Amino acid sequence: LAYFLKNNKLQEKNNYLFIAFSAEEKGLLGSQYFVAEPSLPLSQINFVINMDMVGRMEEGMPLTIEGIGSSKSWKPTLQESACKAFPFTLKNREDGPSDHAAFYHAGIPALHMWTGNHNDYHKPSDDTEKINFEAESQIISFIESFILIMDQKGKIDFHLRAK
Repeated sequence: LAYFLKNNKLQEKNNYLFIAFSAEEKGLLGSQYFVAEPSLPLSQINFVINMDMVGRMEEGMPLTIEGIGSSKSWKPTLQESACKAFPFTLKNREDGPSDHAAFYHAGIPALHMWTGNHNDYHKPSDDTEKINFEAESQIISFIESFILIMDQKGKIDFHLRAK
């Protein structure tokens, strides 16, 4: 995805920062630290896409997209960029237990895209031979098209959902 954005010959309106966080399993320490001590002003971050666990999609499995309620722009744009390779499951869950939550709590629209839990979740047995690279490639292609659509929309609105 980073390679595509760097080499696609398009002039995107947004810049893209790719970050790999650690310590998610111990309480989102990496993403919370970044939000508390950002390397660029948080006001310059238009939106966040958390791609945690997108490699283990099985046949017929949906791509779960959480955080839909963090911006009113998400749902119509996701429907506009619908993918024929796999279905979606859309959920609000803005502050779910993954790295997008720290950004949501800082007032930044954030999505979490993932393919669900599996038997090897957080275990040493979760190894590369179990990755479905074809499905992961389809997910990345979908995210590419989604990002390009979002890029044309300018600054994304943040929506704090009433609980």
